[in-house]
Amino acid sequence: MKSMRGQAQRAKYTSKEIRSFLLSNDEGERLAGLAILQWLENVEHQNSRYFEHMLPLMREPRSPFEHYHSLERLKAVKPHLSSQQQDKLREAVRNHRYDRNADSNKWPDFCRWILGEGENKCE
Repeated sequence: MKSMRGQAQRAKYTSKEIRSFLLSNDEGERLAGLAILQWLENVEHQNSRYFEHMLPLMREPRSPFEHYHSLERLKAVKPHLSSQQQDKLREAVRNHRYDRNADSNKWPDFCRWILGEGENKCE
């Protein structure tokens, strides 16, 4: 991730290229897309236009590492989401079944942060 963030600084990826990374079947490319978004967060602060592409990485991650980085990007973008997107994120979190083999151990904290302490759907 660190080397990909460095590469993101040097390369000027287009929105189309970033979307392609996030939608790829290759885990390395998806992680590259998340790393690019992490770097872009410092530049444009609003990666909400990639929300629809990040959400599947949270819902159906292929590794805990991918899950963790998708959670981090969704946390960062949450303040910039529309009401409709925030509702969609909450619904995705409510319907997510925690899988210890695929999901990051950061899931319960993320879940409580998105849903609030009252909902018990986090584990």
